[in-house]
Amino acid sequence: MALLAGLLACRGATRAASPEPAPPPSTRMQPVTVVTTHDQIAALDGQTVTVHGTYTQVEARRRHPRDTRPPDLQGHVALVLDDGRKVFLEPIWSPDALRPDDERARLTGQPVAVTGTLHATMPEPEVPVATLTAACLTPVTAVEAR
Repeated sequence: MALLAGLLACRGATRAASPEPAPPPSTRMQPVTVVTTHDQIAALDGQTVTVHGTYTQVEARRRHPRDTRPPDLQGHVALVLDDGRKVFLEPIWSPDALRPDDERARLTGQPVAVTGTLHATMPEPEVPVATLTAACLTPVTAVEAR
């Protein structure tokens, strides 16, 4: 019995003396570029960015300038940048472009920060349809009030 206790004590001592493994490398994401004006978009096309702007519901269809009917808001959203230009959240043809009701109710008219991949021009749908040529974020990975 004393022999077993001695072996266990030695084994425990050996383990305690060995160095602990190094912690894994940091998995924190690198900070992303903040976009506030349309002039920044071309240089950042295809990159992950955070866009700062005013969360605004928009009509996705094009209207005649003399059309006086109220806008047909179906859930599409764009951020109005500091220079008045817009960046859409998802391409208008995508089901993801219809933002959740609670998000729109909470954020419409508010300054927000939206993170995603910036596209200077909306990607084309698989089935060709008429679409806008505006800038958009897709996929959107975060929407936060500022």
